Amino acid sequence: MATNLSIQVESILALRPTLRPASDELRKRVQSIRVRSGHETGGRNDSVSWRSRQPIQTGKPQDTLHVGGGQGRWRTTNTSNHVPAHMQNQSHHQSHHQSQSLNQNPSSGSPPFRFTSSVAQAHPQPQPVQSTAPTTNHVQTQAPVQPTRYVSRFHNGSKIGDDQILNTVILNKLNVFSVKTYDDVKGFLFQILGSDQREFVREFTWLVFRKAAAEDKYCSLFARLLADIQKEYPVILEEVHELHTTYLDIWDATETKETKVDKKCRLGYSQFLAELTALQVLDAQTISKTLETLKRCIQECVHDEKYKETVEEYFDCLRRLCCAKISYEIHQLICSILQKELGQWIAEPRESVPGLSSKSRFACMDLLDLLTGKSKNTA
Repeated sequence: MATNLSIQVESILALRPTLRPASDELRKRVQSIRVRSGHETGGRNDSVSWRSRQPIQTGKPQDTLHVGGGQGRWRTTNTSNHVPAHMQNQSHHQSHHQSQSLNQNPSSGSPPFRFTSSVAQAHPQPQPVQSTAPTTNHVQTQAPVQPTRYVSRFHNGSKIGDDQILNTVILNKLNVFSVKTYDDVKGFLFQILGSDQREFVREFTWLVFRKAAAEDKYCSLFARLLADIQKEYPVILEEVHELHTTYLDIWDATETKETKVDKKCRLGYSQFLAELTALQVLDAQTISKTLETLKRCIQECVHDEKYKETVEEYFDCLRRLCCAKISYEIHQLICSILQKELGQWIAEPRESVPGLSSKSRFACMDLLDLLTGKSKNTA
């Protein structure tokens, strides 16, 4: 039985690398079952030992063993009322020796009999209880391993633990993010983020980018949140610039399965960049790259009629970037990049630019008037 058990244990342990990690709730349930099984096992051992001692405490000290009929048949009789005490002791010793000889050469037709206290203690009946002890000890030796894995997985250095914190605690806070909860969320994030957790801060910045691009009406709050946090954790600025470089691909007109979802967030991302620029989180070089990319995409798409809607979306993005409360230097940079091209697109005939719809032409005029009017006001 022990050999079969060890083979089963080895088979289970061989499958362990392919199993998915157990959840925290499942570990707690298994641990509670082990604790209960330990108590129950101790209770069974006590009950078995009590049962093995039961024949000793029968409560009838007058019961003795006698040979009846001279035919080797044993019976239990109550002789305390008929036999004197010294005869009972002599009969008891004689019965003890006869029971041992009969136990060695048992008769086929003899009924069962009860052992005395000395024989009951030497009987191997409690051995099955002892055989279960190695099984219980074997299971308990595995218990200290799982708490170690549980702790290590949720350390700050564990990528799995960081992802779980980001996807549960922080995301829940961002889902209820509003003007009323701004201070509460910001204070909570200051407690979660740590200066020694650089990768964790980067993942948080990426999560804010995605959230702001998907919900453009909260872009100003998300931009303000990053602006406040980057004062304590400058690593956010580095991640913002890296994310901006990655997000430049969403302006491309060619769509793939990987970028189709990101392109739905173009307007939200443009609004988020505009808010970050107004708070001076993004520098002039970052804005210049964005505007140059948008201008190049428009120049490539206006000559193809199938990109009419895409060009209209590009102009909506330009409008959000240009209408932000930006500094004079950023405004002059935008004028130097777009003002000349806007005039050329307006002057082009419809036949030469079939991808430029009437809506896009009016958007060009509005942008040109906006940039020109701001230039006059600032001058």
